[in-house]
Amino acid sequence: MGYQAPIRMVEKVKRHLDILTYSWRLARGRPQPLIPTVARALRLYRQRRFLAEEAFDLGLLRLDCDQELLEGVVSRRRQAQIQRRINPTSWAPLLSDKGVFYRFCGAVGLPTPELYAIYFRKTPGYCPKGRPLYTSQQWVDFVARELPREFIVKPCVGYGGSSVVAFERMSPDEFLDNHREKLTAGQMVDFLSSCPGVENFVIQERLRSHRALCELTGSSNLQTARITTYVDRHMQCRLLFSFLKLMTRDETLVDNIGSGRSGNLLNEVCAETGTIVASYVKTHDGSGDRPISLHPVTNQPLTGFQIPCWDEACGLVRRAAHALLPVRAVGWDVAFTDNGVKILEGNIWWDRFSHDNDYVPTLLDDLNASTT
Repeated sequence: MGYQAPIRMVEKVKRHLDILTYSWRLARGRPQPLIPTVARALRLYRQRRFLAEEAFDLGLLRLDCDQELLEGVVSRRRQAQIQRRINPTSWAPLLSDKGVFYRFCGAVGLPTPELYAIYFRKTPGYCPKGRPLYTSQQWVDFVARELPREFIVKPCVGYGGSSVVAFERMSPDEFLDNHREKLTAGQMVDFLSSCPGVENFVIQERLRSHRALCELTGSSNLQTARITTYVDRHMQCRLLFSFLKLMTRDETLVDNIGSGRSGNLLNEVCAETGTIVASYVKTHDGSGDRPISLHPVTNQPLTGFQIPCWDEACGLVRRAAHALLPVRAVGWDVAFTDNGVKILEGNIWWDRFSHDNDYVPTLLDDLNASTT
């Protein structure tokens, strides 16, 4: 208990330093007055628990911020309180570890990218075909002889696309990664065994986007939709909200939005029809979003675009939502390919779409009704 007070003090100091840092960053770049910016950041934290970085990212520190967004958006901390009332936290590893998640999906018949292997730094590896992968040499032989022309390597536990690498086979013992660097099978195994901060990897099929998405964006790299489901007290699966992530650069491997450096687009999707209703791109300074109507590379209209295989995708996530009970609210990342739809990930602590927060009353109403 004696350590708690100093820890809280350090956290408080860091919180206030972040408020000053992000307020100064915004005031210097806009420009806008510093003191009102700091006052808004403090108010957003004290009243609604927005950390400074989150408020900056959403554009809430901008004094010209849209009033409806300012009043309606929910902080991650407030949302996490709701999520913890819905989802059993002890079940989080089922979704947060991709190796566990893919094995679960395979057992219940949910389509995912084909799993080639799971690498563990400290224990023997797993291969669905049953080949033992105990030693480094066995791994080198597996990589050189059994992996296909294209594949993806991902950390089992990771966020934001960090340390995700795509490989293309150039010869029996030479591979080219998405950074255009050449590696032998041995060097690839060395990468798996020494990647900082990562203990385990999945090695999986590389999917390509449906041709309709390729034509819209000019990129065949995988571009996914987030469809968030909630199984209510009547066991009905509701689609809370959905959005589509689109790329603007073909060299970009992952479709995460992040702080906006990727240039990827976030598109609000009508869950009933699967059409884009609004599109946004991060501002140059990362302080919020600005609307966009045409794809910046292809000049194709975004609003009204029909996502292919939408009904199939909605049916898939509904089936997955019931299979994953007692986890009741999940953000599914769904891939649309020429060979149908597949689930890439399920997120138990999903992010909300900052321009649409109507789902919050839906969750609270259902939770409150279930306790009466």
